[in-house]
Amino acid sequence: MNSNIKYIVASALVMLFILLVGAGVSYAFFELEDNNIYYESSGETTTFDIESNLSEKDGIKADNIPLIDESEINEKAITIDFNIKSIAKTKSPGKFNIYMKDVAISKGLKDSSFKWQIEMDGNIIETGDFSNIDLKGTLDTTKLEDDKNYYRTYYLANNINLNGYQRSNIKVRIYLLNDSEKEQNNLLDGSFEGKLAIEAFNTSYLCYKAENLHSNNSITYGNIANGENLVSGDAFDCDVNGDGKYDKEKERFYYLTDASDEKYAVLIYSNNVYNGEINNTQPLSYSSEENGNLIGPNVAYASLPLTNRWISKLKTGTNEIKDENGNVLKADFSVANLASRMVRIDEILKACPNARNSINNCPYLFENTSLYDDNNTKGYWIENLNASDYNSALAVNGANRTIEYENILNSTNYGVRPVIEVLKNDISF
Repeated sequence: MNSNIKYIVASALVMLFILLVGAGVSYAFFELEDNNIYYESSGETTTFDIESNLSEKDGIKADNIPLIDESEINEKAITIDFNIKSIAKTKSPGKFNIYMKDVAISKGLKDSSFKWQIEMDGNIIETGDFSNIDLKGTLDTTKLEDDKNYYRTYYLANNINLNGYQRSNIKVRIYLLNDSEKEQNNLLDGSFEGKLAIEAFNTSYLCYKAENLHSNNSITYGNIANGENLVSGDAFDCDVNGDGKYDKEKERFYYLTDASDEKYAVLIYSNNVYNGEINNTQPLSYSSEENGNLIGPNVAYASLPLTNRWISKLKTGTNEIKDENGNVLKADFSVANLASRMVRIDEILKACPNARNSINNCPYLFENTSLYDDNNTKGYWIENLNASDYNSALAVNGANRTIEYENILNSTNYGVRPVIEVLKNDISF
């Protein structure tokens, strides 16, 4: 899949040589417009983000630009000065592009003397001029004037490496360079307007498709993703602990189905956990009290990994606890600070339609249960309660390859198995 792109766009316009103090620390998905912040979502990810302090000019609106000598560039060029820092939780800090958007340029300024340069941490990393704007720019054909052209975008530099996870200073300079060898008076009455923009993108993913599959006693768990569409049971190794290793034993997940928001995939872990750690032998109860509709699966959820252990995160801080028919029993069950949640019966049925009769055709659902290791628990709890008895909940019984009901206070048979919600942009398949 393509890399994930998120945008920071500096778009407040300033007159030539007049400074405008930036908006301080800001995050991806925003655009500055008259110092008001609003959000634009484009290529959001669960584990990748950037931080930028736009410290001086946020855009350009210049008329009658003066000619300067090369020795005067640092002092007299139109300069947009800002910082950028990766705060990604992936193994790679990412890269970024710098471009202009909403450009309006006098036709006379499409000249090799009208130049730009990009400095990063004191080093000039890119230079160019506006003579190639017709080739590199995206012309806005809805705006036509005799002496001026409009461009939706004009890219200056691409695939710039972010400086690890350290803050970098960027200076973009635009200027008219004096050239005694050519006639330049026709350049002096031109005008230029544009907004500086940054595209930062992730160069690694939270989950990569598995290169090989787990197996046990002639049973193979899951599928190798086909590279086109996600299929239930596709195996992925997800760097949930953020160490960059993608451990095929300790970080193996399986795709179940899409979330209600189809941008997200629902992945189930190959192991049970206890107090946030892999533990396939420790059973626990679903709840600490009878009437699960009142308190919900508080015991099971208390053993799931927190966000200080796993870098995945849930979309919201509260869950709706439902019965097996989808009726909401508890609308405000807190999942704050949790990196995962319990699996739900509707997700299992989408992945394995015959599951209420048998999960034999979906063996990845009973990996690491007591089917082949008597020391393991029978299986794991499902989030949904019995529709006719709120003192029992559903559970995956790997030993029998079935879905069964179990008393929510019983702490001898079932553990808890994490499910993570991952944006498809964060999955390489």
